[in-house]
Amino acid sequence: MRQYHRIIAILGSLLLFYLAASGTMIEALDLWAIGRAAPESDVTMQSINEGKFGNGDYNAVTAADFSGQTLPAGLDVPEAMARVADGLRQQRPDAAPDFVELRMVDGRLIGQGRYGKDMVAVDVASGKALAGVEVKPTYPPRSLRQTLKEWHRFWGPSVTLWRGDKPGVYIEFAAGLVLIALMFTGLKHYWALYQMRRKIKKPHPFWKAGGTWRALHRSIAVASALLLACTVLSGTMLGFESTYHTFVPRPPKHEAELVALDHVPAMAKAAVAVVAASDKDVPLRSLRLRNYYGYQQVAVVTGEEVTRQLVFNLANGAPMSLEAPHYPDSQFPFGMNVHEWVKHFHSGYLLGVPARVMTLLSGLALLYLTVSGVVIYFDMWRRRRDTGRAGFFWKG
Repeated sequence: MRQYHRIIAILGSLLLFYLAASGTMIEALDLWAIGRAAPESDVTMQSINEGKFGNGDYNAVTAADFSGQTLPAGLDVPEAMARVADGLRQQRPDAAPDFVELRMVDGRLIGQGRYGKDMVAVDVASGKALAGVEVKPTYPPRSLRQTLKEWHRFWGPSVTLWRGDKPGVYIEFAAGLVLIALMFTGLKHYWALYQMRRKIKKPHPFWKAGGTWRALHRSIAVASALLLACTVLSGTMLGFESTYHTFVPRPPKHEAELVALDHVPAMAKAAVAVVAASDKDVPLRSLRLRNYYGYQQVAVVTGEEVTRQLVFNLANGAPMSLEAPHYPDSQFPFGMNVHEWVKHFHSGYLLGVPARVMTLLSGLALLYLTVSGVVIYFDMWRRRRDTGRAGFFWKG
């Protein structure tokens, strides 16, 4: 077992250092942004929030929502939506939109409807058409954190020779398997040594034999084993899911389930009742009515300190998540909700700042274990070479 541990460690040392360094820098950037209370419009915070609100049309949050104004207090939403529907009908008399929404833009309440790739806007107060107020779903802008994330996951095209996520996801998964193998062989070797020491009445789990590098290597490996296991297993899970994702056929493109403008006022009235019943007195930055894969929905973006997207089924008022019957296949083996859960567990996002600190410590531990492992290996190799045994890999 010790031989396999050495071989895997030395062959994978550069890969392990790369993963540990990039992951640690990402976590340090996250903690720095959180520690200085960066607004959600900050580029690092936008990178952190990537995927948080779902993909494609499920996401109703735009970049403007992170720092936008809330809808006016006491707004008569059904009346405002009726005005928007009239304005959209005047501009596109023979068409129905993919969705209809209310939001604030430059201090003015506007309504919008999307028609395919076109956004049509209406000033709610006057009912007149507006130009230049298109608001698209948010995608993280280029930032150091976003680039490091792509590096960490071996994705292109920003820093690799390929475009997209292939073959990077395969490398990502393979790297996770290498780390699991190292943890298993390393802990198994440690346990065998510990059992031997117990037999000679030296049961302390940390000992100094073998020099400073070895002593620290053993101590840090054992002390950080649980943290490393959480980070490594969740990261490997993400690599597996992303690899699986590439082999599942993409679901057919969704034909828009259009919103009949005549139904907008009634949908708006139902939306107000549903939102009020679920979370009263929460300020809203936008309210979107849509038909989404067989569900008549309202999607609202809250104006709280932490932006939330809340989606409800207008038929029964039930909250909806990233998965539901009739939604398209997420292409992940355990579904979109599990994928997002694992992703946020891996970064520490799910459990807050203490978990992020522990994730940072696990990254630092992996950095040290990688460097110290290489130092120990070459020290052993030099001593063997001096006695005439120059083979780079050896048994025992």
